[in-house]
Amino acid sequence: MLGAGKKILSWRSYSDKDRNFPLDGIFSLQSRSYKDFEKRLKNILKMNIKTYSRKTNRNISYIMRYEKKNPAKEKILQIIKGYIND
Repeated sequence: MLGAGKKILSWRSYSDKDRNFPLDGIFSLQSRSYKDFEKRLKNILKMNIKTYSRKTNRNISYIMRYEKKNPAKEKILQIIKGYIND
């Protein structure tokens, strides 16, 4: 839900370089261990959105930037309406 400004966790229980999340950080986990997954998920869920954003902002904005005043879904709706109204 990067485009909606929500917290995420990308988890791969196997190694596949072509399908791994492109950045390392709190939002990315590559481990076969459910315990590792559970620990990371609980840690993320305990964080408020401000703390999570502070820990990920520089890296996440590389993939998708979230603009609270002008979110992606609103931009897309405006483009669609533009085509419909033409």
